[in-house]
Amino acid sequence: LMDIPYAEGAIKEVQRILMPNGRFVASIVHPCFDQGSGSAWIVEKSGTVATIWRKVGRYRALSEGVAVWNVGPGQVSPTPHYHRPLSWYFRAFKAAGFVVTGLEEPEPTQEFMDNDSEGPWIQEVPLHCVFEARKLG
Repeated sequence: LMDIPYAEGAIKEVQRILMPNGRFVASIVHPCFDQGSGSAWIVEKSGTVATIWRKVGRYRALSEGVAVWNVGPGQVSPTPHYHRPLSWYFRAFKAAGFVVTGLEEPEPTQEFMDNDSEGPWIQEVPLHCVFEARKLG
């Protein structure tokens, strides 16, 4: 949903084809904490202690940009990205005739923690969220 310009239309189309009480699950980058150029990791060191912060700006503003994904050693793939605040998604689900029945902020797996230097940071600040919504009626 964060990679398509007309996410409202996609949500409405999912609602249209689902059976009554049908379930829609979507995973997106967390709009509160991962906004492309509108967010960054801040590392503060005091002696031997490092504190990790997530800098977030322009959260409420709808914006369009490009996310660059590492897809392999020395390989990146640019993807269009559309930032929308969390409340935008809830309003879009409601307007389409859904009720949101769940919201999760998944924690990184142990494998991720063991193999990625940002693992401990992502354990503290969720960078993804998963919606569960049901079609009304």
